[in-house]
Amino acid sequence: MTMVWITALGVGGATMIGALLGLIFKKLTHRFSDIVLSFAAGIMLAAAVLGLILPSIEYGGGKSGLLITVAGILAGAVCLNMMDRFVPHLHKLAGVDTENHPDSGQVSRVLLFVLAIAIHNLPEGV
Repeated sequence: MTMVWITALGVGGATMIGALLGLIFKKLTHRFSDIVLSFAAGIMLAAAVLGLILPSIEYGGGKSGLLITVAGILAGAVCLNMMDRFVPHLHKLAGVDTENHPDSGQVSRVLLFVLAIAIHNLPEGV
């Protein structure tokens, strides 16, 4: 039980520190914002793989665990895609219809990175 409290205090404290930094530094460069968001995405990707996907495969046991995990990931991707399409975006509500992305080739690199992690973490021989 002590470990739960320590974890809760650590997570809550990190959230408070992040919120205070956001209140103090209101004018951030676009580059710094991208760096911070990339770091957060990496942390969330690691948490998803290590904390959710691998235990899901282990608990399912064998090929059925892998199939159930893949089906769950695909169902989640479909739900996120539908939400992205049907929920109004804030930039469109604010009157800014276009987003400027200077390097459109970056998307393929990100997808390759995610694919490499997924392939690397699949158990061999299943």
